[in-house]
Amino acid sequence: MNKKEAEKIWKDIAKRVGPTAEQVEELLKNPPDEVTRTITLRGASAVIFSYVSKTLEHGLNLTPDEAAAYLLRQGAESELKKREELRKVVQAEDEA
Repeated sequence: MNKKEAEKIWKDIAKRVGPTAEQVEELLKNPPDEVTRTITLRGASAVIFSYVSKTLEHGLNLTPDEAAAYLLRQGAESELKKREELRKVVQAEDEA
């Protein structure tokens, strides 16, 4: 990730109000055992999800729920990686 990409991500994140440090710390100390969400996808998102989900179901012999859970985990892990890259850029600039 280059500096320009990191700045764009930071600006996008800064537009929203996120959890406080205390809220994040509390979540890490007491993680939930289970999370249930109901979502509705429309348009291109629905098409992409359906295509990838079906290929996972058939290719890996997953149930629809297992494929959906896998895709959700992958998305969450991708977001964690973005934040880690951003943290590294910010840390490097702080140390410079």
